[in-house]
Amino acid sequence: MNSADSFCKLQVIRVISCENLVNVFQSDMLARFHSLEELFVRECGSLQEVFEVQGINVKETQVVTTSVATCLTQLQQLVIVDCKELEEIVAEEEAEQAIARFIFPRVTVLHLVDLPRLEWFYPGVHTSEWPKLKNMLVAYCPKVEIFASELSSFQDILGQSQVEIPIKLPLFLVDDEVRKSLH
Repeated sequence: MNSADSFCKLQVIRVISCENLVNVFQSDMLARFHSLEELFVRECGSLQEVFEVQGINVKETQVVTTSVATCLTQLQQLVIVDCKELEEIVAEEEAEQAIARFIFPRVTVLHLVDLPRLEWFYPGVHTSEWPKLKNMLVAYCPKVEIFASELSSFQDILGQSQVEIPIKLPLFLVDDEVRKSLH
């Protein structure tokens, strides 16, 4: 087995109580985790990013970039707990122009707990699909808006460049019917 095949069958990664850890993976390792089903990060107070991004100008307070997110097609559980410096889950890459689209076809569990600086899932205009999501917990994330049933100027925003977005986007944009069923 060569080094490119290392970790190709790895399904679960758990990182717990690594207070001095700044990042978990180097960017050149991403392609090796195509079988990853569960990513669990807990009590990593200094964590700046899970995937180190080389050659891309991103803030150091995100979990992944959009290119990383598109590689996680087998992911079933995303759990991030007690990471005090984390501001966003997916980082916006410098070269992005189009509306980002995130599809997590297998994610059934999403837990975001005790992330006091978390503001949003992704800082730019985006759509996300979570067709199998069954268990969601967002707790002790005071800066984040979880759901919005409408954004009065959402269609206008879609036509603007992401740099000019005038409002803070929620984690999920849902229609009124879905929002009523959540209460």
